[in-house]
Amino acid sequence: SNNVMTRMMLLALGAKYGAGPATPRTGAQAVQRVLAAEGLALPDLVIDNGAGLSRDGRISAASLAAMLNAAWSSPRMPEFVSSMAIAGEDGTVRRRWREPATRGRAHLKTGTLRDTSALAGYVQGASGRRYVIASLVNDPRAYNVRAFNDELVQWLSRR
Repeated sequence: SNNVMTRMMLLALGAKYGAGPATPRTGAQAVQRVLAAEGLALPDLVIDNGAGLSRDGRISAASLAAMLNAAWSSPRMPEFVSSMAIAGEDGTVRRRWREPATRGRAHLKTGTLRDTSALAGYVQGASGRRYVIASLVNDPRAYNVRAFNDELVQWLSRR
């Protein structure tokens, strides 16, 4: 994750596609227009600073899953998927899912703030089927969902 880069991307979108100067608000409006042009109406999406390090930014798991499904159908899918960490190999998931049946079978993005835990991405099942996962938990015990998510990714990779 590169929070500075994602904020700069949001500002760049605001400068290129927004009305007025590059601000997080014009960037968020540009993102909404791009998503709408792709057929994604996400009324629950709130983009605050572009980096994800905000208590005001939010999205539902259903909307996140819809975005992941749309991204899979995009011509830019290979670059998008390659930006995610590979289970058991790199990034924030390099120490998770190291067993042979799961290692390398998922491209995932994690997110953590106090009382918040998120995991989203794609899991490739042993059958060849691809699964979209979007797990978002907001609770003082959110960290406890990690064990469930670990088991879920393992289970999906074996299907």
